[in-house]
Amino acid sequence: MSFDQHLKVAALSKTLSPEIGWEDIRVDRASFLGNPFEITAKMDRDAVVEAFRQWLWEMIKLNQHNPNSKVSLQRWTQQGYTVAKRFKHPTASQVVNELKQLWQKLKAGKKIRLLCWCTPRLCHADIIVRCLIKVEHDARLQGLLT
Repeated sequence: MSFDQHLKVAALSKTLSPEIGWEDIRVDRASFLGNPFEITAKMDRDAVVEAFRQWLWEMIKLNQHNPNSKVSLQRWTQQGYTVAKRFKHPTASQVVNELKQLWQKLKAGKKIRLLCWCTPRLCHADIIVRCLIKVEHDARLQGLLT
């Protein structure tokens, strides 16, 4: 089984209809996997999605040694990024636990739609998909989510 056939991103909207055979999981800022960074006049979509990618991998690494800690956002705010007011500020373990739940569902053969408001434009949910697919193909990384 390949995760890329069981994992996709869909637009979270009032008109979203369930898709038979797929489980919908929100990854917007109402979840622990929400993107901390807002698109602004200074930081475009590409920049905030890349910042999310960096933050996500730092959270995964931090979870190995200090799961109740958080990655400081100061580095990004000093570079001009704005942290969203609705961002939940999760601990590393909260982020990794969300990824683990996705991982377990995918390993069990379930199909998952990650829901966020940005899609179909470039979205941090695309990074979550890439992360899970990367873990699927790298035994060393699988240890981080088992």
